[in-house]
Amino acid sequence: MRFWHWTYRFLQSKWSNKYVWAVVFFVVWITFFDAYNLQFQYRLHREIEETEARIEEYRQKIRALRVEELELKVDKEKYARERYYLHDADEDVFIIK
Repeated sequence: MRFWHWTYRFLQSKWSNKYVWAVVFFVVWITFFDAYNLQFQYRLHREIEETEARIEEYRQKIRALRVEELELKVDKEKYARERYYLHDADEDVFIIK
């Protein structure tokens, strides 16, 4: 009986304040009922991370293509022979992998 009396007095003293109820209501509303609730925020965060990962992947592809473009500009004949196995009519090509 003593425990329940103490618990009741504690809750009555702490939870009877209107500001506490306002904060509790606000937290519950933001957490579950708002248009930008926690689930929506998590989904947005995950989408942002996926987009940033794709951006980094595209940046790496762009760097590789720029190196390839530079090779092409420097020596077109060497690039064509290595990439597309082009050769003259009187040459033999051996591909070793």
